[in-house]
Amino acid sequence: MLAVAVALAATLVGCASQGGGPLDGGAGPYDLGTPGAVVSTTPHLSYYPACGNEILTFDGTRWYIFAPANSGDFPTAPLADTSAPATGALGVADGSRGPGGIAMGVHRVVAPGPGDDVGTLVIYKNNLAHWESDSGRLSRWLTTREMHYNWAC
Repeated sequence: MLAVAVALAATLVGCASQGGGPLDGGAGPYDLGTPGAVVSTTPHLSYYPACGNEILTFDGTRWYIFAPANSGDFPTAPLADTSAPATGALGVADGSRGPGGIAMGVHRVVAPGPGDDVGTLVIYKNNLAHWESDSGRLSRWLTTREMHYNWAC
């Protein structure tokens, strides 16, 4: 009986990360599946994910930063694996932050360096995307799954 309860609990924990509701634990790590085929690539996208809770709204879709728990299953060089043609569209982040309280301490956002606030967005099947700054100093995995971050900058 105990083995059944443990197996059921493990299954429920695994399903919790795959469900459709908001994730309240910040940026993760979460197992939200793996990127499928490349759907589109958009260069010259204005976005500055300095704090890790910036929401990118692009083409009507809200993208949330997250850390993949299964990063070994993700492309190691997403920009090198962009077989889809560039869309040519310019995008701009909406500048919103995820909901959440202020974490302990005072957070200050460093002004972006050259190429830190413009980059390339690669959108994959399975509601996952990757954004990398032109400078190469910032790189973020994104999901359409709503995140509630537990910090503010």
